[in-house]
Amino acid sequence: MSGPGETRAPDPAWVELNPAGLGEGARLRRLARPNGPVRLEAGDGLQLAVRINLVARERSMERPDAARLKACVAPDYYLLAPAGEEHVLAAHSAQDVLLLSIPPEAFRRRGFESRSCPLSPLRGRVLVDPLVTGLVEQLAQSVLPEDQALNAAVLDTLVLTLVRIARTHARDTTRGGLTARQLGVVRDHVEARLDRPIRNADLAALTGLSPFHFARSFKESMGAPPASWIRLRRLTVAQRLLAERSRSITDVAAAVGYDSPSRFARAFRDATGVSPSQFRRTQA
Repeated sequence: MSGPGETRAPDPAWVELNPAGLGEGARLRRLARPNGPVRLEAGDGLQLAVRINLVARERSMERPDAARLKACVAPDYYLLAPAGEEHVLAAHSAQDVLLLSIPPEAFRRRGFESRSCPLSPLRGRVLVDPLVTGLVEQLAQSVLPEDQALNAAVLDTLVLTLVRIARTHARDTTRGGLTARQLGVVRDHVEARLDRPIRNADLAALTGLSPFHFARSFKESMGAPPASWIRLRRLTVAQRLLAERSRSITDVAAAVGYDSPSRFARAFRDATGVSPSQFRRTQA
């Protein structure tokens, strides 16, 4: 902890990226393979945190059926932390986090206020949108001087896209994803109970919502119903356990909630296109 009047040293794990053409005081950093949840500190402008799944990227380099295997991991998502607020982004060592700080001037220059509506409907929510996450990834990969004009256009598109998404959420008041706190509680509950049955009613009670509203809000946030997401999460953890080779396939099946190795093998093959034993051999 820093004492009064002291400046807290920056986290050395964050790597500063310098895409040409960001301008306006925008800042982009990368955190490689964090060991746990990432705390987003309050800043003067909007903090846009994007969680990138490395598993899907790595598998796509190895297999021709990467699109099928990508469905077995949680999607990339993003979280908005407005100026003056702190949030926590769930992440682990199979992921990277990109943090884009966008100053208020980037919104005011386009006629918007970043501290209020229309972005307020998105504040603190975990959201899935390939366009937003893809635009931030483009900025992280475009660091050459000749990319300046392209990066400026990407940042402009990103700001306008966020405003459009926020306005869509504001218009449709019957919809809305879970807050970051609600989603974090649900994820912690699921992670601690992957070896047991997980009831939708129990998850809904954790968020203070009815089962119907919970299921709708969860799908809005994660892009899949709770049961489908939990199944994919079980299989994602199973991939990691299979790659570690420290457990038998029967033990792996039990660790992720399958009481029958044959049921586990069938579900794994349906999601990835290969059997658990074939997958383990590819990791050798």
